[in-house]
Amino acid sequence: MYFARKPRGWGSVGGQAAISQSGTTLQVLQSSDRAVINWRDFSIQPNETTRFIQPSTSSAVLNRVTSSSPSQLLGTLQANGQVYLMNQNGIFVGQGAVINASSFLATTAEANPSSFMRGEALSMVAASDAGIRNEGTIRTDGGSIHLLSKHVENLGKLEAPEGTVGLYAGNRFYLEQDTGGPIRVRIDMDSSTSGSRAGVGVDQQGIIRAARVNLEANGNIYALAIQQSGLVEATGFITRQDGTVVLSAPGGKILQSGTMLAKNSDGSGGQMELRGAEVELDLGWRLSGEKRGGEERSSHSHGERRGNRGRCDDQWRWWENYSLVG
Repeated sequence: MYFARKPRGWGSVGGQAAISQSGTTLQVLQSSDRAVINWRDFSIQPNETTRFIQPSTSSAVLNRVTSSSPSQLLGTLQANGQVYLMNQNGIFVGQGAVINASSFLATTAEANPSSFMRGEALSMVAASDAGIRNEGTIRTDGGSIHLLSKHVENLGKLEAPEGTVGLYAGNRFYLEQDTGGPIRVRIDMDSSTSGSRAGVGVDQQGIIRAARVNLEANGNIYALAIQQSGLVEATGFITRQDGTVVLSAPGGKILQSGTMLAKNSDGSGGQMELRGAEVELDLGWRLSGEKRGGEERSSHSHGERRGNRGRCDDQWRWWENYSLVG
């Protein structure tokens, strides 16, 4: 266990931001729409608060850790805008920790700060095997939550009622964002890997509630690309998107043994897609939506589907679009 402390050793390398401390609270007053801050360490103790005050909900700050210290977020992080945390040494959100922001993105991959400042698409490379593990609560107000790393674990709560929760595992990622729009993440699915497949890419054991949920991994590099044993709820949002759950690991294995619910904001059935070379539905699984006319549509092609022991209770027996695709 690493000793956690408030963020320290800072230096602004893009935009304008003033940083001050008062007791156990560290405050970042951002005056430009975008800012980049380099930190020697970005960690928060259980009794500490780090607060970002930004010009608007679409304003963004990129926090880069430049030392070999992993980030341990054990206290409170607050922001009225978008917060990016980039630490190639690993990121841990502990039990009892709370993150509240307009949008939140954490990654162990590296990106070009100049491209971030210009609002350009980002090409990100995960140079280490360090991962992201969440045991706390991350919430967003109007925006999304994205966790990108070689290995991503969620044992806590991720809540984005008007946006997307995305867990992405791989070596290389691409991020795009239109002005004021949602962040779009794409994983490089390059199949040229050295050595055998090992480990788990995305391990979702906790609770996820959002308008849309994406669990995605490069299926070519993991023994088990995606494991979903927790609770996933996608409820849609009237001005943006339908309720959709996607588990995608081209070339890899998906194990679904938890509960997944999908419905649209108007109460009609949502969409579920499970895409992998091998999709296994283990004992106790539950996939469900709410019927509002139409028929259940289920398809599976090219991959291998194993195990179908589970349940859909009477109230949630039908969903409008459920597919298993290899």
